[in-house]
Amino acid sequence: MERCVYCGKALSEKVTRAKAHTREFDVCSEPCRDGVEAYIQKDKKYKFPMFLMILAGGVGFLISAMLGHGTNGMLGAYLGQMIAGAAFLFFPYPIVSFETFFSVPIKSVTRICRILGVALIVWGVILIVMVIN
Repeated sequence: MERCVYCGKALSEKVTRAKAHTREFDVCSEPCRDGVEAYIQKDKKYKFPMFLMILAGGVGFLISAMLGHGTNGMLGAYLGQMIAGAAFLFFPYPIVSFETFFSVPIKSVTRICRILGVALIVWGVILIVMVIN
């Protein structure tokens, strides 16, 4: 049974079509269609900044791991982790191929990204507090 690519609910006989770049997806309602189209627009606008933030976080982690020493040597890594977490929290657009939404709906992807982002930020804060104290 096919599911809505936005909310994941089973599609009924009457489906609505949501346009995404060069193709269309079946969704269960008008609000889901609007949600898909809004997600697509934001994805186009914010995917690059998200990937840049994740890269910056990784570079901070790498520099800290290679050059850091002493008790504060890993501060850059923890700050990088928090930057990557902020990317997932504020820009939940990690999917490269929209066909992924057939198996994991957009709402679930967004929820997972935000939970991961909060977890990375909280864990980074905990690690920084542990290093500073």
